[in-house]
Amino acid sequence: MSKSATVLGQLYGVTGQVMNVILKELGYLEGDPGAYRITEKGAKYAFERDHHRGTGGYGWYNRDWTTRTWGDGIVDELHVTDDLKNKAQEVVSAARRRLAETVADDIGTGAGAVAEDSLNATGNGRRVAVVAAGAAILAGSAYGIYKAAPHAKKLLDEKIVPGLKDIKNKVLRKSDGDPGCEPGAAEGLSGGVEADPVEQL
Repeated sequence: MSKSATVLGQLYGVTGQVMNVILKELGYLEGDPGAYRITEKGAKYAFERDHHRGTGGYGWYNRDWTTRTWGDGIVDELHVTDDLKNKAQEVVSAARRRLAETVADDIGTGAGAVAEDSLNATGNGRRVAVVAAGAAILAGSAYGIYKAAPHAKKLLDEKIVPGLKDIKNKVLRKSDGDPGCEPGAAEGLSGGVEADPVEQL
């Protein structure tokens, strides 16, 4: 049964990235992370399968990738020592540090620098943060109202207005049927408001 670099790494207590570096150090792979190639030595044990998700449409939907697995025979050939594992871990850690520095540099020269300059220009970074947070809350609220308005109108039209009309009709019927109630007393129930609020809706 074939194993990925991650599964091979589990046998030795390392990650798949570290295992790929070990395989490169032992001569089974060549190249760089994300672009490893099988060497002649590794060709006896490695199996590659190309995948394509051709859903059509835009190019980023049509991904291509290759999976690489290793036959069981490679386990007997690998001589993984603690020194080799430590060296491979150091290589992976150094690559991660370089990547983090590159990202930090990109942020520093791009949008991050613009934001930092604007903070320095105002002299008050907290004020900028408060204004940005307020704008985000306002935008979120406006979007929420925009999305909720059709539902609120439907609720008003289908539930609230008919319910108020039913209550009004019941009150008027009760006042008409009650012999002790004088004509016009139902209007007095509304608190002296001359116009009927339900009819205004």
